[in-house]
Amino acid sequence: MYTIQGDLIMEITDKLIIGITGLIGSGKSQVADYLAKKLDCPRYAFSDTLRHFLDELNLPQNRPNLDTLSLSLRTTFGDDILITALLKKIYNNPNQIIILEGIRRHPDIDSFQNHRNFHLLAVDCDERTRWQRLRKRGQNSDDASKSFRAFLADQKSEANSHIKEVMAKAKIKIVNNSSLDALYSQLDQLNFSVH
Repeated sequence: MYTIQGDLIMEITDKLIIGITGLIGSGKSQVADYLAKKLDCPRYAFSDTLRHFLDELNLPQNRPNLDTLSLSLRTTFGDDILITALLKKIYNNPNQIIILEGIRRHPDIDSFQNHRNFHLLAVDCDERTRWQRLRKRGQNSDDASKSFRAFLADQKSEANSHIKEVMAKAKIKIVNNSSLDALYSQLDQLNFSVH
């Protein structure tokens, strides 16, 4: 672990950090957007850094490229490279509430285990609904044409292999199988406070 990470965690203990985890297409971005608007706070996604690099390299934003870049960065610089980059952004942001979207691995949350103002929220949804949402939103260049078989294979990729374990650590669970109104109703019932 980088020394900078431990130092940054100590400096942000007064901030409320809401971490969001969930499988592909579960609605993490919808949850992050809604909470960021409701709580008037910024949101950061783990994939933002990867997407930025792919754009700079003129490479398509698709799952194979995102996965390859993530693995390469973590293999070269350590498993905590992405969270370390995000911690610096969180530290430099004056807002007292931060949304952190797309937590996938244990190193992404290990830093926050003793952070009294960290809340992990897991978003869950059935497979067919997630696949249909993924195809409809077309966030990545290969999403709109993705077969259900390819979708299931994506979930088994190295980049996604630990999400269920991370979700199991969440104390807050949201089931997102229905409408946006139903999702927002669940989120409106949540009460986040700073200790």
